[in-house]
Amino acid sequence: MFSLLVGLTDGEVPSGRLLEYTDSASKQAFGTNFAKLQELPVLSMPEIGDETSEQVARVGRVHDIKAVGRGHRFNFVANPSSGQFAVPTIERLASKLGIDNWEFRRTHWAVKDIDLAGSGRGCNTGLFLSC
Repeated sequence: MFSLLVGLTDGEVPSGRLLEYTDSASKQAFGTNFAKLQELPVLSMPEIGDETSEQVARVGRVHDIKAVGRGHRFNFVANPSSGQFAVPTIERLASKLGIDNWEFRRTHWAVKDIDLAGSGRGCNTGLFLSC
């Protein structure tokens, strides 16, 4: 499993966008269990076409998730050994990652029941340790 953060470059997600595009079983399993969410690897990227953000994705972890007002704040820490990857690379892997095309254009936090490390096998992208 992994968390997908799209467009959440400021470390805040509105409550209604937390666990969007997440299957029912995962929604039920994670709910607002922030400790459990923090255990997941994270793929963080801007929305496609957002000219205010560099169009790269990073792999890392989230820490310090807190409910604040009508949303949640968190800190994303990129894994320096994972590097950064052009968003078109992630688009090419969308079906392997369980990402719907609309997700690339909507700010949200999803949990995907996909093995992030295994998803890139044979992709020649260098995105995942297993490539």
